[in-house]
Amino acid sequence: MENPPPSAFSGMLSDKQAQSLAPSKGQKKQDASASDISNQLLNASRRLRILEERYSTLRKKTTVTDTNMLEHYQDFGRSIQLANDELTELRRDLIDLRDKMRLLVRELKSCATSEEVKILQNYLSFWEPVNFVTRNEVEKIIEEKLDELLVRKETGR
Repeated sequence: MENPPPSAFSGMLSDKQAQSLAPSKGQKKQDASASDISNQLLNASRRLRILEERYSTLRKKTTVTDTNMLEHYQDFGRSIQLANDELTELRRDLIDLRDKMRLLVRELKSCATSEEVKILQNYLSFWEPVNFVTRNEVEKIIEEKLDELLVRKETGR
């Protein structure tokens, strides 16, 4: 065994007493072991704190992401509802337009065709309704002729 280095109190104590006060090899191993365990505990504690902070950060990010996704989902739902409403309105407008087109087709079927109009033009040009006389004109002509006949009878001609 090695002798421990002399200390200030070595003169006061015997060698045995000094050796008993100095740490033994077993005690040094225990101190080193305790120091290692303490370091490991500190290291584990530090790592645990870091993991807890990361977990907390991830939880906050997840909460923000969930909130954003919910808002986007609600916006998307509103957009779909608006699109459905517009589609329904377009369908109604299309049905109205189709009904009006059918009515227009029915009315056009009851109208004269271009051939019928040409036939009418031919008859009108043949009859020349511009040369037709009204009832009043006929009555006036008759009166004039009757007056003329009466005047001739009276005058003897």
